[in-house]
Amino acid sequence: DESPADESPADESPADESPADESPADESPASQS
Repeated sequence: DESPADESPADESPADESPADESPADESPASQS
């Protein structure tokens, strides 16, 4: 949803391959995980 990142399954995730929600870091574990 609204994901400008490559292969990003996260919502509003500007990071590459980021499985986190609103995670501006690369491969960052979600703070809301």
